[in-house]
Amino acid sequence: MLFIISLSLAFYIGNVKTECLNGTNPTFTNPSWCYFLQANPNYYLEAEQECRNHKGHLTSIHDIFDNMFLTQQALLTNLTDFWIGLNDLASSGKWSWMDNSTLDFTDWDKGQPENISGFDCCAVGMDHGKWISDDCFKRKPFVCLIKAPSQPSTTFHPTTTTTEKATTLKLKTCPYSYTYYNKTGFCYSVHGNETWVNAEDRCKIDGGYLASIHSPDEAHFVAKLAFPDDNVPWIGLYTEDKNAHWKWTDRTPVDYVNWASGQPDNPGVENCGVLWSPGNFNNLDCKFMTKFVCKVLRS
Repeated sequence: MLFIISLSLAFYIGNVKTECLNGTNPTFTNPSWCYFLQANPNYYLEAEQECRNHKGHLTSIHDIFDNMFLTQQALLTNLTDFWIGLNDLASSGKWSWMDNSTLDFTDWDKGQPENISGFDCCAVGMDHGKWISDDCFKRKPFVCLIKAPSQPSTTFHPTTTTTEKATTLKLKTCPYSYTYYNKTGFCYSVHGNETWVNAEDRCKIDGGYLASIHSPDEAHFVAKLAFPDDNVPWIGLYTEDKNAHWKWTDRTPVDYVNWASGQPDNPGVENCGVLWSPGNFNNLDCKFMTKFVCKVLRS
């Protein structure tokens, strides 16, 4: 079946008559519409805006023929995986096309789309031609679907009408200097030396707290972010009863701890937590001056 489709694509590419501009390619099923393959990578919504500048959208795909045709064209231009117009930005778990056309065909890879916070945008993986969900803040090449210049706008399918959905979509972003971690859906930033109390107050200015840590993966991510030098950073861990119980300042459950050997120690004196590389916890006097890690939600 795939061999027959490939032969059909080869025949079509060699014989199609099109009104598409130079630098664009006609779609397989309707030469009135053109693919614009942009090799310069961009964030998802910035890519969509560039497509709109060409009076189109990130492409929708409605059958296996256009799906394979588009993948073959991308291979000819040496693109890596590339953005298409499918996303669940408007409603988590409900995937839809940027051009508001019907979702009547999908070609997800095995295990896709992933149910991970921030993986809200669809790309085609060039190593297998299947669709994957990915972080919208990754820069990727992308493909626009635009109408051929000789065609009246009334024939556009899928529609290029700018809908409320398309104009109100907005990616949540991290504050300046923060790094997004897709496994938690939070943003993290390392700041200069403060006492533990002052560090917590500084994080609140950014709308967050000293970082809470809930898994080995999160601990290693924060450690990697925080350890270009030997200074240990404050995190949001603290005790009010001489090490008997520890809490996070953001009031999340203490569902993961990874104390270094012999820690915590000095009960009643060292009441605040720091992160040791490679992700272990230690306690220090809260008046100690050191760097700190803030954790905030994207907004």
